[in-house]
Amino acid sequence: MKKRYLVISIISILTLFLGGFQYVKMNKTKSSNEVWVGYKSKSRTDFKRVNVESQSKIDKLEEILVFGKTINKPKGNLQDYDIQLSLKVPENEKSYSFLIWFTNNGAIIKQNTLNKFNYKSLDNQDANSVKEIIKYKRN
Repeated sequence: MKKRYLVISIISILTLFLGGFQYVKMNKTKSSNEVWVGYKSKSRTDFKRVNVESQSKIDKLEEILVFGKTINKPKGNLQDYDIQLSLKVPENEKSYSFLIWFTNNGAIIKQNTLNKFNYKSLDNQDANSVKEIIKYKRN
């Protein structure tokens, strides 16, 4: 009976240790990914690199933008986008490009994939998460 408790205690301690290690790894690991945000001015778009503190925030941003709800025909005026966002992932040599319009209901995203445009819709919560991660500044 004592052996059983000893084994359970050792497994519990190892689980806590490995869980803590994984937590620190996810939240404290600096990202090698690059996030560039372009704000449209009169006749051009000025890009600035955004310093995102942790890899977990980059992963969340990528998940929100790439796996948003696909829509066929976006509603509203899509003349002038709010930002142009580029996400570069060096590990797998991927690069994503998005045009984003922030709306009262969230956001509309236009993604360029191999010269094919996909539109996605974000709710307010996801749009606010994107703004927070990229440190959005309204012009």
